[in-house]
Amino acid sequence: MNLKKIRHRLFFSEPFKIDWSLYDLAGYEIWWRDRYSLFESQGYRLRDRLRPGWIPSWASNPKRHPEDHEDTASSDHPFITEATRISDGSYVIIKRIKKNSDEKSIATYLSSLKDPRNHCVPIIDSFPDETEDGIEFLVMPLLRMFNCPSFHSVNEVVGFIKQTLEGISFMHYKNVAHRDCSDLNIMLDGTAMFPEGFHPIRQIMNRSSTTLARYKSRSNSSGVKYYFIDFGLSTRFDDTDGVRSVTGRRCQVQVPELSDKVPYDPFAVDIYLLGDAYMKHFIEKYSNVQFLKPLVESMTRKDPSKRPKADDALKKLEHIISQKSKSSLRRRLIKSNVGETSHFFLNVSCIIREGIVVAKRMTGTN
Repeated sequence: MNLKKIRHRLFFSEPFKIDWSLYDLAGYEIWWRDRYSLFESQGYRLRDRLRPGWIPSWASNPKRHPEDHEDTASSDHPFITEATRISDGSYVIIKRIKKNSDEKSIATYLSSLKDPRNHCVPIIDSFPDETEDGIEFLVMPLLRMFNCPSFHSVNEVVGFIKQTLEGISFMHYKNVAHRDCSDLNIMLDGTAMFPEGFHPIRQIMNRSSTTLARYKSRSNSSGVKYYFIDFGLSTRFDDTDGVRSVTGRRCQVQVPELSDKVPYDPFAVDIYLLGDAYMKHFIEKYSNVQFLKPLVESMTRKDPSKRPKADDALKKLEHIISQKSKSSLRRRLIKSNVGETSHFFLNVSCIIREGIVVAKRMTGTN
């Protein structure tokens, strides 16, 4: 903060002044604040920022910058807010949706299915709004973006792809097409990786160097699970209907066949969206996951009829993995733009770590 003041004085020849209006409640935050008592009556407490009569925590200490305080940050999404479940102190996410919408029926249906292949976000609770008749709320556990913290090993990438293919395969088996399963709608359950827990806002602010310091890597954490969220565009088909096509161009990724007039297969869209996420986040970034490229390219073919079904894509992945050695899967990810010298030392480091793994296995130590 002191450096910020010094830089400001040097560049503008005037004292640094805080624009307090930048931290006022936004209009959509006032909407949530006005329902504070409703959520409390349902067992959920909104953030202090949304408490009626909120006084900013930095008001009593004007020497500190507002951004050093948690209640500075506003939610990025007007239809979602963070809360604490009063009964156990756990963090949850509350989403505002249209009453009796397909989103609620599909999300609650998928959440109710007890199957290890199910990777749809659990729905903890739902209840109607008391002010507006056409609105209700879904309560879900607090999750993290799937790539926060970053992936470190080939095995972690393979695990992510396997889980998401498994999840979309299960969804399709239940005759549900997500239709928007892009990277922004895939989340990570951070419970196993963050034994001390994590804060819903501080993980977004990420201002402290220790924010991500106390976590276990995906490789060293059992129970790491990925979830699909946001079923606002999803479609559930009747088993006996036989019709499995839709229209509509709404989607966060431009899939080739999307159309408002020409019907298309939404299940093939799901395959494309996952393939697009794998391509952007892994194939284009890391040199030692290129063995997955044929699978990913098949999933992102322009002709939807030439893309694999979810089950086939999962089987192809499992076949590819079976051809790889366990040591190669344990290798650290290597960025595609790494030079030859750095590549050499990374490989040496991987060999040393692999030797440690083998030594521990031979001696029976963990």
